[in-house]
Amino acid sequence: FGSSRFTAAGGQALPHSLGPTLVAMAQTVASFDTQHAAPIHDTQLDYYGKRLATACADGTIRVWELVQDQQHFSAELKGLEGPVWQVAWAHPKFGPLIASVSFDRKVTIWREMRPQQWQIVYQDQSHQGSVNCCAFAPWELGLHLAVGSADGTATVFTYSEQQGNWISRKLGTEPQAHPAGVNGVCWAPAPQPTAHGGPAPIRIATGGSDNRVRLWRRDDAGDWEEEQFPEGHTNWVQDVAWRPQVGGAGGLIASGGLDGTVVLWAQELEGQPWRKLQVLTPGKPVWRVSWSVTGSLLTVASGDNNVVLYKEDNDGQYESVTNIDENGIRGPASAAVDDAFAGNADVAASFAQ
Repeated sequence: FGSSRFTAAGGQALPHSLGPTLVAMAQTVASFDTQHAAPIHDTQLDYYGKRLATACADGTIRVWELVQDQQHFSAELKGLEGPVWQVAWAHPKFGPLIASVSFDRKVTIWREMRPQQWQIVYQDQSHQGSVNCCAFAPWELGLHLAVGSADGTATVFTYSEQQGNWISRKLGTEPQAHPAGVNGVCWAPAPQPTAHGGPAPIRIATGGSDNRVRLWRRDDAGDWEEEQFPEGHTNWVQDVAWRPQVGGAGGLIASGGLDGTVVLWAQELEGQPWRKLQVLTPGKPVWRVSWSVTGSLLTVASGDNNVVLYKEDNDGQYESVTNIDENGIRGPASAAVDDAFAGNADVAASFAQ
């Protein structure tokens, strides 16, 4: 992104939001200069939507306290030697933890030891290329962090309370999960009991520079095995996002690529094959895809300075309901937009370009 500003659109903040919420009278509610010395690559709010972390090309992370429509600088996390590509907050059950991945090949875990004082509590430097993406597992599974690297590997770091340290394990049996590099990673929602009575498997989805989305399942020994998954992109897959569980036993994954498409992949029941449900064309390239907490809205950020919001219609297809750019909300002021936003705990947050 080409600016150090942060822009959010929405209204009342709700618990476990990924950002301020959008309501029927959507409007820009916060826009401020983060004072970073270079472009922002990622912003993430914590579980309660009250703290914001910004990741910057200047090698720093800034933490902000959000109080209603005001933001207050809290801390700056330093010590990295290259652009920070992505950050992630752990569930509050595990304390104030932030994970970061950066161009200097580092995976870093930061803990707030006391108010406004953060410290590196773990750092991995084993990757042979830039580490591009990271995501914490659903809290029900424990403290796990999945990361993907330009060296083609994807790794899960698990905190062992018994050993008091982090243990790493690669995805798959091949040297590389994606031969040309891993750009996006996400976890499936916490497994629910299947029709046979047992829990569904724990899964991770990754997107890579081989134009593929790949799916991984954890076996009983803790190893990660690749599952069959169809092809659908003609250029690098930049991001993947698994829709939160909204009832039923099916799954839905969104993948965004440099080909300017977002592919929605559906699985009706556990054990059935994944299929291409729909292809969206928001603009080139697609950098980021994200679901709202309730799973009713899909947010897509693309290289034409837009964030597009999609909502599922009565036929199970997704349609664009509004756009967000550096000037705030724009798009059709219609009943469809009102219906999409009214009463939902849904989110749209974007960076000014």
